[in-house]
Amino acid sequence: MGFRSKSKRLDLFRRTRATNLYQNGIELPLVSRILGHAQLETTRIYAVPSLEMMRNALEANPPTSVKNEKPIWDENADELMAKMCGLR
Repeated sequence: MGFRSKSKRLDLFRRTRATNLYQNGIELPLVSRILGHAQLETTRIYAVPSLEMMRNALEANPPTSVKNEKPIWDENADELMAKMCGLR
């Protein structure tokens, strides 16, 4: 077994451990300390948020709309956009 193979396995282990900790609710700075990273940015490479985490974040922060906001597009906009893109 070569050095590269062992190195890849260790990297996969660190990635899996970081992601599991993060997805189980451990905050990223703590995951970083557990893994012994000097920089939080390094941990961001390893720890991947789950789809559920991203969905919950978006649901907790819905887009806001401005009262009396007028739409950017008028009723002919779809046809105009199709022409501009060469679709019609």
